[in-house]
Amino acid sequence: MERPSESLEDAELVTRCVHDQRAAQESFRGLYERHAPAILRFLGGLAEDDAADCLQETFLRIYRSLSRFDGTRPFRPWALGIAHNVAVDRFRGRLRRPTEPWPERELPQSNAIPVVDQAAHREERGLYDEALQEL
Repeated sequence: MERPSESLEDAELVTRCVHDQRAAQESFRGLYERHAPAILRFLGGLAEDDAADCLQETFLRIYRSLSRFDGTRPFRPWALGIAHNVAVDRFRGRLRRPTEPWPERELPQSNAIPVVDQAAHREERGLYDEALQEL
């Protein structure tokens, strides 16, 4: 059975979301079901692992911005613009996060001589051997 939201144009669904409290939930669900798959595919190319989280954030921003939607224009490009901004904001947030320095850790105690010191040790030993032979 077809839902009422399935036969309505996007602009009418947006109008119902904004102006008709009783029909808002069903209308928004219609917008979500109609456009979420395409927006998720779009976000998958931009946000990869965060696509599902970005999709939720996108529809939250869409809901908050519905009163500013221009019903004379197509809904999907407007929604994809919001999705793009969400992905960019997510990427910028990652860049801003301070990275944790590597934790300081104590190296295990060893009697082994480090490689650099081994070369110096061989050279020093060679000098001692030469000095002993001269005596």
